[in-house]
Amino acid sequence: MHSLLFGEDGVSQASIATGRRLFMKNCTSCHGKDGRGDTPLGRVLKTIPDFTSSVVQSKSNQELFKFITQGKPPMPSYKHLSEEERMDLVHFIRTFSREGNQ
Repeated sequence: MHSLLFGEDGVSQASIATGRRLFMKNCTSCHGKDGRGDTPLGRVLKTIPDFTSSVVQSKSNQELFKFITQGKPPMPSYKHLSEEERMDLVHFIRTFSREGNQ
């Protein structure tokens, strides 16, 4: 696989880029651009997970996909996004475990 198209885990850079775009549009008000949940709204809600944490990163892709699809109060469901877009979000969330927190 070409490294410009695919990351070390085989996920395409296009998928990560789409996930980043969707995350910035739908998720940053609570989760923040860095995924840590340290936002004004995140501090009020007090239940926003830190995507850089081992707790979140140890979840399976299926578990993260399920949370995105079904929501988990206070987070709404994102089932209006296509399955591919929800997987793109999962792939982007995985980047928070990597150095630099893209």
